[in-house]
Amino acid sequence: MAQETVVHRIDAELATGAPVTAVPDDLAVDGVDELLKVFAGYAVAEWGEYFTEILDGSPGHTFLVRAGDEAAWRVRTGPGEFTVTDGAGDGTADVTLSGSPEDVLRSLWNRAGADGDHGVTVEGDPRAVAELRRCLVVATQ
Repeated sequence: MAQETVVHRIDAELATGAPVTAVPDDLAVDGVDELLKVFAGYAVAEWGEYFTEILDGSPGHTFLVRAGDEAAWRVRTGPGEFTVTDGAGDGTADVTLSGSPEDVLRSLWNRAGADGDHGVTVEGDPRAVAELRRCLVVATQ
């Protein structure tokens, strides 16, 4: 419920042109975790048919998502797959997304606002980034 309230509050502030109230780091980290694991990971596992168009042609991608200095997740996509593990893990990633917890939360929820993803660094294959974003959009509809 807290995460739903945060996202809807951001929506309301963006819609009215009001400044977006800061999201505390711990709440933002929890929100990124919930988005990746519960919304996306669970949705692909339980309702995979909604992700067929996105993932069936995927060569498989590895994403490293960093929210601040402490929190990180490794996401793996591929045909029928969206797995999330805690931590940076070992090895390289096709894409790295990093920024403050709030900036990463807002970016992944597509709530960056008029300034765009100014606080998030995205390094890697743009096609892989598009795949991740499409999965998140479908998972959150």
